[in-house]
Amino acid sequence: MDIVRQRDHGPGIAEIPIQGHLVWLALIYAASASVLGWWIGRPLTTATDNRQTVEANFRFALVKARENAQAIALIHGERHENPHFHRLFGNIVDAWNQQTHAWQRITMFSSGYSILSMAFPILVSAPRFILGTISLGALMQSAQAFQQMVAALSWPVDNMGKVAEWRASVERILGLSKALEQLEREIAKPDPHRIRIVKNEGSVLAFRNLCISRLDNIVCVSMLNEEIRAGERVLIAGNAFSGNKLFKAIAGLWPWGEGTIELPDDEPMFFMPPKPYLPTGLLRASICYPSDAGAFDPEVLASIMQLAGVGELVEQLNQQADWDKSLEREQKQRLGLVRLLLHKPKWILMQEPSIRSIPTARWKWLA
Repeated sequence: MDIVRQRDHGPGIAEIPIQGHLVWLALIYAASASVLGWWIGRPLTTATDNRQTVEANFRFALVKARENAQAIALIHGERHENPHFHRLFGNIVDAWNQQTHAWQRITMFSSGYSILSMAFPILVSAPRFILGTISLGALMQSAQAFQQMVAALSWPVDNMGKVAEWRASVERILGLSKALEQLEREIAKPDPHRIRIVKNEGSVLAFRNLCISRLDNIVCVSMLNEEIRAGERVLIAGNAFSGNKLFKAIAGLWPWGEGTIELPDDEPMFFMPPKPYLPTGLLRASICYPSDAGAFDPEVLASIMQLAGVGELVEQLNQQADWDKSLEREQKQRLGLVRLLLHKPKWILMQEPSIRSIPTARWKWLA
């Protein structure tokens, strides 16, 4: 038990007993350092988040430029791309400098905290040693015990930088998750300014007072009332932007607008975009996507490829490559046709179909 005596010029002496005062001081010392360290580490969280953002923007720009490298080279667009990439890389340099300064403040705080933890118990116990209440050995033992206890409680301070980086990553993921949940709630809640998609019992694709809006609420398709029955061949001509929005609305990917789209119940629909998606891997798996590679008879697959005019690719069915980059646009469109014939859907929706790429006899056979 430690006793602190407070002397004054009065007639009495006040004695305040404090059981294990260094233990309480160690708890207060570590807790105060943790709170102060959390406040000092907040800029590192912001700097790390900013660095991850600018690095992601730089990588995205590199991928986009790589995908369009030939188009950029053909029109000599390097003089416009170089300043753009220099600006993006400059943002990365600035973000790293910001993060370095935040790390510098954290390092200075951690070093000062460690040094002060050695001197603080000696300063607290020095008056008792000067008064002769404790010996030098007791003073050193008290200081060592204080340091060991503070070291055991210093995990938040010692791992401040790692915690800040972890917080930055978690906040980005939580932000994305929150945005997706908010979008789902906006789409799910009843709203007259949302396109309704319902199922009907007949083989009819119907549009009831359909209006499609852009994100800025400008209407691009107004009061569309039409019915398309199974077996009919309908060409929707007009603005390509509006056609794209109608294509997405039927697929349920564009809810902004008004009216109703009635889809045939239990009748598969096959959407063919202008550029078919061919995942990296076996060519056989890319053609059969989204079904499994072994879902179709190899002989049937080869015959359909011959019919679609891509018979030269039959020998490459078991080869792996990035087919989206290694094949020509016309070959990819023909492989999209092969995929369509393999799945045999009842409804086919083709966006910007390139009929000229298919020989006339074969197109008549498909029709």
